[in-house]
Amino acid sequence: MFPFVEIKVSSPLLVSGLLFLIAVYTDIRARVIPNIITFPAIFCGMVFHLWHMGWNEGLFFAMKGLVVGGGLLIIPFILGGMGGGDVKLLAAVGTWLGGLVVLNVFFYGAIAGAFNALFLMIIKKHRFGFMRIWNDLLHFFITRKRLPPPKEVDGFPYTVPMAIGFLIYIVRGGVI
Repeated sequence: MFPFVEIKVSSPLLVSGLLFLIAVYTDIRARVIPNIITFPAIFCGMVFHLWHMGWNEGLFFAMKGLVVGGGLLIIPFILGGMGGGDVKLLAAVGTWLGGLVVLNVFFYGAIAGAFNALFLMIIKKHRFGFMRIWNDLLHFFITRKRLPPPKEVDGFPYTVPMAIGFLIYIVRGGVI
């Protein structure tokens, strides 16, 4: 199918792909990623790696992925840029794939998210969306309080760019 690309299929990749499929569906449909998806995925990822890699190495691998995956999105979550479900989803994927892979998925997802945001700003003619973000950041660092969210929800489900980042990682491989 892809003669120039070696595609490595494994249980963690399949589980992560399934997680992204379910999360994209629920995030687009209801704008929420339920805990019933993320918490069992984190638990099962830890059990999987404990079983296959042993107590020390497996637990360290899964915990490193959990911390890296969740840690990458915690600041945007605190600043109100995304929901907690996105943080827990990337943490769950990190539990399955490990810290280095989830870092690559995040990198590709951030690029896809930037293109998506740029596209939405052009289509919806939101010239001041970028200024709103900087205003929020400045206000937070000065007062340590978040600005109230705008009345109208203008965001997009961030699971879509994260899932695109996952697919790019599968096809292209890591850059980090």
